[in-house]
Amino acid sequence: MAQRIRSSNFTSHEKNLLYQLMEQYGTIIEDKKTDNMTIKKKEDAWVQLTADFNASVGIKDKRDVNSLKACWKNLKAKAKKDAAQERRDTFLTGGGPPTGEIDSLSQKLSR
Repeated sequence: MAQRIRSSNFTSHEKNLLYQLMEQYGTIIEDKKTDNMTIKKKEDAWVQLTADFNASVGIKDKRDVNSLKACWKNLKAKAKKDAAQERRDTFLTGGGPPTGEIDSLSQKLSR
C-alpha cells in the first residue's frame, strides 16, 4: 500500500481565499439537488475553483480538488461548532464569563 504524502496545513490566507472563491462558486457547489446535471455542474465548479485557487498570488503549495473540499467541509463544521458554543455560553446562568473571540472566518461562515 502506497503511503500518502502529507501536504502542509492550510494557511489563513489560503482559507480566506477559499472563502472568497466559494462566494463566487458557492451557489453551484452548495446546491442541494442531486440529479446528474447538477452533479456534473458541481464537479466542473470544483475543478474551476481549484484552478483559480492554484493560480492565485501567494499560493506556494498546489492543492487538489479533494483537499479543497475537505478544507471547506472542515471550515463549515468549525464555524457551526463555534456558533453553537457561543449560543450555549450566552445562556449560562449568570451570563458566564465572556467568551473568547470567534475568528472572522467562522463569523462569516455562520451568517
